[in-house]
Amino acid sequence: MAIDTEFHREGTYFPKVALIQIAWGEENVALLDPLSCDLLSISELFESEIKFVMHAASQDLEVFSRVCGSVPTKLFDTQIAAGFLGLSTPSLGILHQQYLGIDLPKEDRMTNWLSRPLTERQKSYAASDVRHLIEIYNFQLNR
Repeated sequence: MAIDTEFHREGTYFPKVALIQIAWGEENVALLDPLSCDLLSISELFESEIKFVMHAASQDLEVFSRVCGSVPTKLFDTQIAAGFLGLSTPSLGILHQQYLGIDLPKEDRMTNWLSRPLTERQKSYAASDVRHLIEIYNFQLNR
């Protein structure tokens, strides 16, 4: 299962989580709105046998620790793995491009994720962050 967050850190010491993206299987992506639902049940997933694939997980882990009270017990970070494979600390976009030949959209990276409703473009951008993480994970495992 792949997971990512969008958050704001402006004007506050702790990040404010604005969106959680989850992907599983071949094409399944869910966008969870932490502004309108309880996220404590995610901690049950984190404590399960599910392996979570993330990219540059440190800030996301801080967010999950604050809003869910826990972090994944089984975690694979594609950025750290890329470092072991000789790519230093590449962005998610670089991994998509080098491993899968996919160019990720960049225009909504710095959008206001706390504003509602999210636009279709914001939703598409957020989903793209997790949609291919499992493929990247599998690619890295086979190298």
